[in-house]
Amino acid sequence: MTFEVEPRRHGRELQLATAGALLWCAEQAATRPERYRGTLDRVFFALADHPELIRANPGWAWTAVRTFLGVPFRSTSIWIPVLGSSEPDETPRPMVALFEIATLEGGAGQVVQDPTDALRTEVEEAFARSLDRALSAARSAYPAADAPGLPPLRDLRWRVFHAKRPLTFVSGAAAGGQAARGFHFALFGRVPDKDVLALATVESDGTLRELVAPASFAPALLEEESLRTVAVVGEANAKELRAALGPSSHIRVVNLNGP
Repeated sequence: MTFEVEPRRHGRELQLATAGALLWCAEQAATRPERYRGTLDRVFFALADHPELIRANPGWAWTAVRTFLGVPFRSTSIWIPVLGSSEPDETPRPMVALFEIATLEGGAGQVVQDPTDALRTEVEEAFARSLDRALSAARSAYPAADAPGLPPLRDLRWRVFHAKRPLTFVSGAAAGGQAARGFHFALFGRVPDKDVLALATVESDGTLRELVAPASFAPALLEEESLRTVAVVGEANAKELRAALGPSSHIRVVNLNGP
């Protein structure tokens, strides 16, 4: 999720609200660090009376304060497909972006945008919703043999880059399948193969679904030489993407529903 005052709105009003929330979080980190140590503190924080800006999204605020406090985290990164912009006012386009995931202990089991990018990267509703669904899928699809139960509640904090710079805008649901894969590895402290990318959306029940017009991502996929395998849902998506990539492509396309 990202910080909101009301249902997502863009422009200067949202920036001012976000800036005000960041200032409040920075003040909390500077004056009341003892209130943000662990899971029990998180419960008290959720029940406390906060300013309106913070009540709108207490989970985001909790993670922002702990970010300012410099709490330890474990980091990993993967490539994700997004509709994004690298410059202000640039028309979003299909691209393969670097998705950094930081795992923080003592959280509430949520996924939030890194507060350091809250004023730089505008997040569209479908993208944010796909990350929430991806986290649910990642938590429910763990292999039982690898752990006695679900992983402890951890917060996942994300950033998204293209050409080593934070994107100014991200949108669309195409990142859902790959984000679920990255979140799963992050929750269990494993390192995902960076040469594999899932091109699929995630339903509210955690099911991976086919992508509309997967061929639109072909030029961006071909630009990323480190990619070797792209997984899609359904033979129709597989055929469309293989045709768009061409017979000499370095990328293998696999159907997750195939034999």
